[in-house]
Amino acid sequence: MCLEILRPVGAGVVLLVGEGDFSFSASLAEVLGGKKIVATCFEENNPDVENRQTNMATIRRLGGCVYTDVDARRLDQHPDLGRCAIECIVFNFPHTGGKMKIGENRRLLRDFFVSAGRLLGTGGRVLVTLCRGQGGTPAETPPRRFDDTWQVVHMAAHGGLLLRKVEPFRTTDFPAYSPVGYRSRLHLEGHPLRLALDALEAALGRCLGHPPLPREAGHRSVGPLATCTLTLRPSHALSPLQPPEEHLLVICAVGMSARDAVVAALSEASPPEASWHWADKAYGRLVCGSLGLALLLRPGDALFPPAYTHDLSFWLPEHFEDCLFSRVVSNLLGDVLESLELVDCFSADGRLSRCYRLVYRSLDRPLGREAARDLHLALGPALQSLLGLQVR
Repeated sequence: MCLEILRPVGAGVVLLVGEGDFSFSASLAEVLGGKKIVATCFEENNPDVENRQTNMATIRRLGGCVYTDVDARRLDQHPDLGRCAIECIVFNFPHTGGKMKIGENRRLLRDFFVSAGRLLGTGGRVLVTLCRGQGGTPAETPPRRFDDTWQVVHMAAHGGLLLRKVEPFRTTDFPAYSPVGYRSRLHLEGHPLRLALDALEAALGRCLGHPPLPREAGHRSVGPLATCTLTLRPSHALSPLQPPEEHLLVICAVGMSARDAVVAALSEASPPEASWHWADKAYGRLVCGSLGLALLLRPGDALFPPAYTHDLSFWLPEHFEDCLFSRVVSNLLGDVLESLELVDCFSADGRLSRCYRLVYRSLDRPLGREAARDLHLALGPALQSLLGLQVR
């Protein structure tokens, strides 16, 4: 983490939660200006913390705001924070206290992310600093067993947040910072990690999209992507298991030079009478009226998105078509469905049954364990209604 990632790009402020002696907030106020800083801590008053009052006075002198007795799990319930235009929320070394309390620390992160997600607007950022190995991401070395981590990506999904970046904490940018409870270890190179998460307007919940487009070998490149401009767009929850008329979730807008290359590549691969055009450049929506197709360009850019595996077993109806089944499942789940695999077939009492294994993963939206489970539980009744399957 460096100073640049903390610098607001607009008129918003940086909210710091869980401060101990306010040394980090004070050093940040010196650089960014106090008017950009809102610093909070959980304890109302702790005279045992050295330099606490001095640092609080520094922040106020520079024009910043200081609040005590603020619970990071209930930020959205604070009477004053909701009136701030918060652009970035920082939580350094969150901890419930004590040892061997991984479950409690996961709940702390989960509740913090949910509360932070309610305060932030689209494009807002959450920065969390953890000890190396706590986050449970492949970026951390040496890696821990996943069940021995705080599972930050899973916890962030509850608040509608995606992990975008993991980087070392650059202690040289904050020489005056003295984290309470982390003394003597901050200087270790690469030990503390800063995790940057972006806020979407809504969590995945039960939202669905169009089926994924098939990929074929030997496809033509559309040119270098270095010229693309990434823009965060709102995410809207759609009705459960009802294919939408159009895909409402957009994460990325493609740069103009790449747009022309995409249209040229599609035109070359389509029949002569087909004509592709941009129906909505802001949302990257390409349509071809003669073919009845609409494409939404939306590359995934989440770091280490989790995958969830669920099995679906059902009795076959009298008439069953594999292709139709796969197409309906794909239409219902859209790009949240990573794979669909037949794993078992058997017969009993003259009836045939199949078991399919589905893997759920989202590359551009927060997908938590509960959301994936809810999608899977809703899939069975939908297939029963559409195809006459009897889910076991």
